[in-house]
Amino acid sequence: MSLLTINWNLDPVIFSIGGTDLRWYSVLLVCSILWGWFFARWVARRDGVSAEVYVPLLFWLLVGFYAGGKLGNRLFYATGSFEGFSSFGAAVGIFLAIWVFSMTSGRRNKLSFLWVMDRFMPCGIIACSLVRIGNFCNSELVGTQTDLPWGVVFGRTGDMLARHPVQLYEAAVFLLMGILLIRLYKKRCNSLPAGFIAGLSIMAVALVRFLLEFVKESKKNIDFGAVSLHTAQMLCIPLFIFGMFIFIYALRHLASVRESQ
Repeated sequence: MSLLTINWNLDPVIFSIGGTDLRWYSVLLVCSILWGWFFARWVARRDGVSAEVYVPLLFWLLVGFYAGGKLGNRLFYATGSFEGFSSFGAAVGIFLAIWVFSMTSGRRNKLSFLWVMDRFMPCGIIACSLVRIGNFCNSELVGTQTDLPWGVVFGRTGDMLARHPVQLYEAAVFLLMGILLIRLYKKRCNSLPAGFIAGLSIMAVALVRFLLEFVKESKKNIDFGAVSLHTAQMLCIPLFIFGMFIFIYALRHLASVRESQ
């Protein structure tokens, strides 16, 4: 074990009042929701849309996130219960929530599915960064064993193995990715076709998740002879294809516009 190895044993509970726990994860999750609302207000000002238009979107996103995460954990990992949470299920729930919004309140305000996706995918990626820090505070979704000097010993896992702080890897990459995509939105959103930023965002997230799963302890593996992939990696494949279809659609639309000019 390296002398630089970090011993991490943070209590996930900040404090308790009357049997109710306030957890670091919950605080970071609330921060991600607040970040989403402030971002929505900023987007509304840029696009000349009333911020109140996004209130139903926030509601549907919360429903989609929670219900999708719970259902996804049961379906994708065959746990037989609703106790866990799946980020992939949450992603599906969020996509459905945006679709429902675009078909209801969004349609009345001429906000299409891809229009909303372009603006809020970068916001969602930064929110994922906060959630991953929450996972680190909980000492959950830990990485595989490593001899690298920045390995972390998660005391609450019950062993003394130095592991990749893969939660922080994801948090850092998602934060950088979100910042770059927001910059792209600020500089080029009006000149890019609908779906360009959304498709690029989804493909990038799927690729990052697929690669980082190689240094993450797996809940469940799927064997293909000599190759074994995590269930999460298998779920990254349809997610990447979904983003690729949106991205190709955007590029074709851009090409057709240029041809007509």
